[in-house]
Order: sequence, then structure tokens, then C-alpha cells
Amino acid sequence: MKATKTLIGEKVGMTRVFDTAGNALGATVMKVWPSTVVRLRTKDKDGYEAMQVGAGAAKEKRVGKAVLGQSGGKAYRVLAEFPKTKDDIAVGAVLGADQLQAGELVHVTSVSKGKGFQGTVKRHNFSRGPKTHGSRNYRAPGSIGGTGASRVFPGQKMPGRMGAERVTTRNVLVLSVDEAEGLVILRGSVPGPNGAIVTVRGEGKETKEPVAASDAHADEAPTEDPHAATQQPSHKKDKGGEDDGGDDKDDKAGGAKDEKPADKPEAKAEKADKPEFKKEDKS
Repeated sequence: MKATKTLIGEKVGMTRVFDTAGNALGATVMKVWPSTVVRLRTKDKDGYEAMQVGAGAAKEKRVGKAVLGQSGGKAYRVLAEFPKTKDDIAVGAVLGADQLQAGELVHVTSVSKGKGFQGTVKRHNFSRGPKTHGSRNYRAPGSIGGTGASRVFPGQKMPGRMGAERVTTRNVLVLSVDEAEGLVILRGSVPGPNGAIVTVRGEGKETKEPVAASDAHADEAPTEDPHAATQQPSHKKDKGGEDDGGDDKDDKAGGAKDEKPADKPEAKAEKADKPEFKKEDKS
């Protein structure tokens, strides 16, 4: 059985963090509630394997007696079943933010914000009608069916209740984890308003995306790249005129530099035999 990490908590709000590459990212802060395992489902007794966890403190008078019987008499705000995080997990184990680490991809589930009764423009992103030449069709839904059927087909996009639905956002990057404070910073937005109950599930899948700068090891020295080209020593002369030790001064990447041909001895002799004519001074 593949172990699945499970966290239950509360959405605190949104903020901005900087990753190791220096990019500003919108992020959501989640406060993790310690989840206590209150019951284990077994294959022999229940037909499947799972764990029942309770998270968040609640008043006993607000919890029914049937729910209190399942949780052992302790009132929890959330009581839910999830797959086992470990095969050897026992009743009474506490699950916290230490399950996650920066760089993982998780699935976040919550109830989205309720928008009430909305029209087709906001609910289904319909286009509005023209507002000129006497048109009165500004935000009307328009035609809703054919004339032959004489009825409206099921699933037609029309005005109605919007939001307040269970929404799951998949593959959300974990930017940072604070085990002491029980805070988890997730990249991007999370469904629901501030204070909404959020469930995070993950399977340990990691990504190569940069995480928050607080988790970066900035003090570590950069490792040398084995594929980098080695620099050749320079063979230029310094100001004093001395060579820096290079054997071949004229070598370049393309090959050796061609030398200029020396003057021939015959040409030097001809220049020496020619008389020199000087202009006379007539003054």
C-alpha cells in the first residue's frame, strides 16, 4: 500500500515570498492542526484499511453523541477518514506538519467561497450584449433551447447558485514548512476564505522548482561544474616585457599565427646600389 501524507488545518491568508532564484511568488499560509488517530479500519472487520483522525478543538455540546462515540468521547472540529500514512501506525498517534518538506507537490482540498445567486456572465463567463443602438440585452442569458424539443435540456448553463463547493487543487508546491509553529506555506491560492478548513494530501512527489529562500542553503559553497571548459593560461607579456612562461606565443584557438616573410638579400643589395638624389638649395 502506498503511504499518503495527510494534514488538516486552517487557511490563515495570503502573502508573498521570494524563492531561491529571486522571484516573488504569491503564497498561502496554512496553520496545521495536530491530527490524532482515533480509530483504525481493518480489512477483516471493515473490509478496507484506513485511519480515522480528529483535528481541531471543539465544544462538546456542539458535537453529537454518535460522533463522540467514534472519537472516544473527545470533541474534534473535524473527524474524517484517510488512507494510512504508515503501515505500523497505531491509535493515539499524532500527525503534524513534520510530514511535509519544501519542494513537494500536494493536493489541497477545501470549500470555495460562496457567491450566492449569480447570473450567467459571472457564473459561466458569458459575454454581455451591446449597450448601444437601443439594445436592452445587457446581461440576459439569451436562448436556452431549441423549438423542436419544447423543453430545456438538462445541464444547460443558466443563472443559479455559485460557489460554496468542495474544490481540490492538484500539484500545489510546498514552499516552506515551519514545524515549530505548525505553518506550511503553499504556492499560489487555496480554495476558500481565510479561516476555512483545508485538507492537504501528498505522496512525497518532488519537483525541481525553486523553493522559498528561507530553506535555501546559501552558506554552502557552489560546486564546480565538471563540464565547464578549463581555462588556458595566458601568454601575454606584462609591462616589464617579460614572458609569463608560455612556450608558444603565437598559438590561438584556430591554429598558429603565420610569420611575415623576411626581406630577400637581393632586394637589400639593389637598395644599397641606387644613388641617393638630394634637392639643391637654390637660395
